Amino acid sequence: MVTASFLFTLLPLLLIVSLDVDALSFAGVRSAVHHLKSSPPTETVESLSNEAIPRRDGKIILAYCAKPPPKKVNSDQEKAPPVLILIHEFFGLTRSICDKADSLAHDLGCVVIAPDTFRGKSSTFIPKCIWLALSTPQDRVNQDLDDV
Repeated sequence: MVTASFLFTLLPLLLIVSLDVDALSFAGVRSAVHHLKSSPPTETVESLSNEAIPRRDGKIILAYCAKPPPKKVNSDQEKAPPVLILIHEFFGLTRSICDKADSLAHDLGCVVIAPDTFRGKSSTFIPKCIWLALSTPQDRVNQDLDDV
């Protein structure tokens, strides 16, 4: 039996899903609605990642690494380009984050590394995303970021 409180809990999500994404001006809401309206991810974190960075405990951190085009690298110096770490939102490492990393690498001429701080988990289901964000220990995330 569906209770009234359950329906009131779902009502905001149902309203957001029914909105036109282009009509929204608030970027955070637009991004969330895009994830809600898109089909479930068919790409796994493993298929999106192109780097395996060693952790201090001997295991690996999966990450997506975007490199700048050769013409964007500062040719005056022989130094390596700067590195930017891109931390994913509560959806986890997704195609959207990889696309943002590619764009930043191209526009800024730097290497962009997007580590998977959820260690293989991602979702478009908002309650699961909230659970992932709240249940992932901050100390573990900090340690992973230090290892990157």
